Amino acid sequence: MPASRKINKDDIIRVCLDIVRKDGINGINARRVAKELNCSTQPIFYLYKNMDEIKDDLYKEISNIYFNYILNDSNTYKDTGLKYIKFAKDEPNFFKILFNGDNDGISYVDYNKSIGKVYEIISMQTGLSIQNAKKFNFRMWFYVNGIANLVANKTCDFSDEELGQLLREQYVSMILYEYNRGNIKKKVVDKIIKDGLKRERINKYE
Repeated sequence: MPASRKINKDDIIRVCLDIVRKDGINGINARRVAKELNCSTQPIFYLYKNMDEIKDDLYKEISNIYFNYILNDSNTYKDTGLKYIKFAKDEPNFFKILFNGDNDGISYVDYNKSIGKVYEIISMQTGLSIQNAKKFNFRMWFYVNGIANLVANKTCDFSDEELGQLLREQYVSMILYEYNRGNIKKKVVDKIIKDGLKRERINKYE
């Protein structure tokens, strides 16, 4: 008889990710995981003491997937906002675990991994100080997070073009607000608006 395949932790977490994608976190239980792995529950609980330990590793892996998704090729502030919303759209059950409390109330998102880069991007593009960039991001976050939650819960469905337009309009509105407060120079405002109009013309022909 051929030797049975040895199950490892990576196998368990991979199967758990697939289950969560299909059925959410409530789909995770020992029998379901064992069935997907084509084994008994014994090797699962040889590697893990209980389901809570499995979920802990699962949530950490989902957090890693999120940060790789968000930070990969995000060169503009709008990129990070769009990717956050698209993550909610592409991986709604992962998004709910990380941001909607579907994980027993434990936070697995280390914002220090990405937030420093976000502040730097805002400051570089607008000329805002890091302190004002933090405030700018805080206000923008309410808007972006609201859209992401609507998308994740399938309350609304936006195309990528519609999402881009929504974020551009809000971004320009906030830029003008900071300009009126004296925190951004006029030449920066002119450049941002000009770049936005150029992008709109390009999108029409893509």
